[in-house]
Amino acid sequence: MSFSNGSTISVRTSFRSGTIQFLHISEFGKICAKYPDRAKEIVTGAIEAVGKDGYIFIESTAEGNEGYFFDMTMEAKANMETEKELNNLDYKFHFYPWWEDPNYFLDDDHVVIGKEDEEYFDMLKEKYGIEVTEQQKKRYVKKLDILGKDMHREYPSYPEEAFNVILE
Repeated sequence: MSFSNGSTISVRTSFRSGTIQFLHISEFGKICAKYPDRAKEIVTGAIEAVGKDGYIFIESTAEGNEGYFFDMTMEAKANMETEKELNNLDYKFHFYPWWEDPNYFLDDDHVVIGKEDEEYFDMLKEKYGIEVTEQQKKRYVKKLDILGKDMHREYPSYPEEAFNVILE
């Protein structure tokens, strides 16, 4: 898409050459897990095409604990935890857990929060200081019924949980 001021927006599966000002990479964790050659092309091509004053936005659902997305995420998280002053080549860590979304609740008296579920919520409170309402617990339990083993990947409560999945 081209604009009258000479700016353009492009959507591609690969970028090389030229200078990109804003790069948004969606579902990079999935790309890394399922298409490692494509992930390498993104890292060596598209990311390298971003100019020194450009911005790179990488977002994804985690897919295991290896690969470019995992490594970049862990490095960014370590930078945050050590309060490292970031330079223009460092990644800044962002994590948005399900329980911070004000729309993630369920008013349903038929949803039963089981013993294992309560143990999970107790662990969140004790280990991470995460307290959730009964309505949030009900939504979580209902989603858990639907997603099963994929729940922590799709709705992680804390960053490490997103990477604690078994890949088939």
